Amino acid sequence: ATGRDANGIAYVLEAKRLAHFPDDNTALLDEPRLVQYEQDTSSRTTSSDSGLVYENGTKILLQGNVQVTQGATDTAVGSVTSADRMTIKLR
Repeated sequence: ATGRDANGIAYVLEAKRLAHFPDDNTALLDEPRLVQYEQDTSSRTTSSDSGLVYENGTKILLQGNVQVTQGATDTAVGSVTSADRMTIKLR
């Protein structure tokens, strides 16, 4: 899935497997990988063991071995953040 905003591509969401449930418009993801793009900064990549897309595709709940990697820029160092669970609101 690719999300766009006024600046172009805002994010790309990929997964090893997706199961869509049309009755409540949710989707289960196996090994999701989300790359978010913001103007004037490096991209942010988030991955986990599993995920759930909900609220009409505006939120993602990531679970199990969540890793967020922010690339370095001219003014900031890169970083890696780990968690067991994380919710991301998409623009």
